[in-house]
Amino acid sequence: MADKFYAADELRRRAADMTRDIDLLSSGWRPDARVLAEAPLISGWSVVERGSGPTSIAMIGMVTGHPRFPGVRPVLTSPLVAVDLVGRWARTQGRFYRLGDPRDFTFEELLAAPGPKV
Repeated sequence: MADKFYAADELRRRAADMTRDIDLLSSGWRPDARVLAEAPLISGWSVVERGSGPTSIAMIGMVTGHPRFPGVRPVLTSPLVAVDLVGRWARTQGRFYRLGDPRDFTFEELLAAPGPKV
């Protein structure tokens, strides 16, 4: 079983990686096949609120190939930093993910969702 918390040096490395990737993405760079081949796959995903503020949007779904969680398991990602639906990838504060198919919502779930109906 994976440790629940990251060590301080791992948190610093992840923050540095995220900052580097944000800078690269801002310059027009996009992850290539090699980067995405190393990324976990998240399937049946949807976007959810994870608190309030600018870093409150995350993803839930079933993940495979995650370095900390073997097999297939449900996850709530760290907050989203960038998403490319055409390129089928997302960058969270923690890592890149390859995007599988999104979750299919039932008509009843859509009607029950908060917010205006169009």
